[in-house]
Amino acid sequence: MTNAYGVRFHEGLTHRLSVIGVPTHIIRALPDVVCRWVRCSGVEWTISRLKSLKNDLLHLWNGQEIVTPIRKNRKGQIYGVIGSLFRFGLKDEICFGRAIQAFQIYTSFTFEDLSPKQVKKFVTAINAPAPVLDPKFLSDLGRSVKQNFGHISAVRDQEISLLTYRGSSERFKPNLLWRNYDLSGHNPISRRQDEDVLANANYFLNPDHNWLYFEYEELYAPVLKV
Repeated sequence: MTNAYGVRFHEGLTHRLSVIGVPTHIIRALPDVVCRWVRCSGVEWTISRLKSLKNDLLHLWNGQEIVTPIRKNRKGQIYGVIGSLFRFGLKDEICFGRAIQAFQIYTSFTFEDLSPKQVKKFVTAINAPAPVLDPKFLSDLGRSVKQNFGHISAVRDQEISLLTYRGSSERFKPNLLWRNYDLSGHNPISRRQDEDVLANANYFLNPDHNWLYFEYEELYAPVLKV
């Protein structure tokens, strides 16, 4: 196992499982298993394995059979900590959700460069034909939205685009630069939705506000970098 997936990575997995709320014996054992998989079979295989196990848990929850080859004990139960996680996840809905999150620890892995599999997936996606949605699906979706949301959303003029929609004068939104008081000393932490609709976007056009980008780079970088 490389240094990138050494002791600190193991500790990170342990902490993440603790936050999720799975039983203690799973928290202690699962990181060991995952790190051993990485050491013996590599990161991509480990990610694929965890995804397959997550799907198998979904299958069992829905009354279907598992499809991933997996070791079992003499009682016919899934062996080891993986079996413990399966049995925990099948107790009730809360445990099921936590077990699914535990299998999703594959999202902890990062790559400095794109793997061949990621490149292939990306190229396949951009070259794929546009999806064709079933008219019945669209009709059912529209009906569901109307039934569940009704007229909660404010009604806007059809000639007004979403970007220039002014929002509601009765609802409030956070003020991005509330810490920078103007000369009048008045710059509240929130303001009405119909005030300064595009002000947040204009902040980034002013060099004086570069600090905002660097302070929250993880949030803004995917949108603002070109």
